[in-house]
Amino acid sequence: MARLMHLEHHYHTNHPEKDPDYTDEAPNMWLAWYKTWYNRQPGVDGSIHHYKRILAEMGTPEARRALVETMVLQLFFMATLFTMAWNGYAIEAALIWWLPRHIGLSYIRFFLSWAPHHPREGKTGRYENTNLFKSRVGHILSMGMQYHIVHHLYPGIPNHRTKEAYYALKPILKARGVDVSPL
Repeated sequence: MARLMHLEHHYHTNHPEKDPDYTDEAPNMWLAWYKTWYNRQPGVDGSIHHYKRILAEMGTPEARRALVETMVLQLFFMATLFTMAWNGYAIEAALIWWLPRHIGLSYIRFFLSWAPHHPREGKTGRYENTNLFKSRVGHILSMGMQYHIVHHLYPGIPNHRTKEAYYALKPILKARGVDVSPL
């Protein structure tokens, strides 16, 4: 599912209905962190529901397989948590499995989805659908996403090389109208 959604994100970056990561859009950093949690709540049409809808619309065998595999993985995770709790390890299950998963998901959604694409509305062009930003937590902790434009333009460049590629491409990006002032 992650691979298919990543490709769909690249095909439809910042499109409200077709970009699977559009559900993370928020007007500011604090609401973005809140939304990473809110989108995972029952009854909310958040990330996973958006992913499922897009996969269903794709209708390919690979998309159907991704849905089944994701469902099996989620059921296994929930069964493991339930079994641990049933056997007297509820605190351990919450602290070792459940809480780190949610912290990690929020961290990933913030740095891989919200930060490099904010603000999203109306920015669907090749040189405007992602932006440069100065990370307060540094290059490594932000997973190099402050140079995300390089990934969108050249997805074959490994993430650990995007910083180097950005500085090589900076004059070209500036000439194409990209705001390079943050970096």
